[in-house]
Amino acid sequence: MKILMCFCKGIVTNCKPKLYHYYYYYYYYYYYYYYYYYYYYYDYYYYYYLLLLLLRLLLRLLLLRRRLRLLLGLLLRRLLLLLLLLLRRRRLLRRLLLRPLRLRLLLLLLRLRLLLLLLPLLLLLLRLLLLLLLLLRLLLLLLLLYYYYYYYYYHYYHYDYYYYYYYYYYYYYYYY
Repeated sequence: MKILMCFCKGIVTNCKPKLYHYYYYYYYYYYYYYYYYYYYYYDYYYYYYLLLLLLRLLLRLLLLRRRLRLLLGLLLRRLLLLLLLLLRRRRLLRRLLLRPLRLRLLLLLLRLRLLLLLLPLLLLLLRLLLLLLLLLRLLLLLLLLYYYYYYYYYHYYHYDYYYYYYYYYYYYYYYY
């Protein structure tokens, strides 16, 4: 109807209707619309990456929980065995009290055995530290996503989207 009115106005006022402007901005608007949606779907790759990181973190926590139980049980069993060996060797310790050098050597060996027992626990603490670093990376990624979405994506793309929407209608009403 508006196109017909424009043709009539063109006949009366002797001005040619500029239809190519309408089609140009119409296609430009739809091109921008698909461009906007391409970026919208492209953002989901970041969310998939975030989801994969969360799943990896949960898997590590489950495996670490199981390993922690096993290592703590093993450590307690070894400490109990060491205490039983010490209680059995009370007579040996009484003899060694008379010879201080041998007692020192025995205590040194016991300390080395304790250090070897604590080695799996130290490795577990190292794994916990790596897990904390993974959590930190996850938090950093969440902060980056927040910054990207609210300060860049939302304010920039949405503003342009509405701006071109307004631009399209401005040319539509201007030429018709």
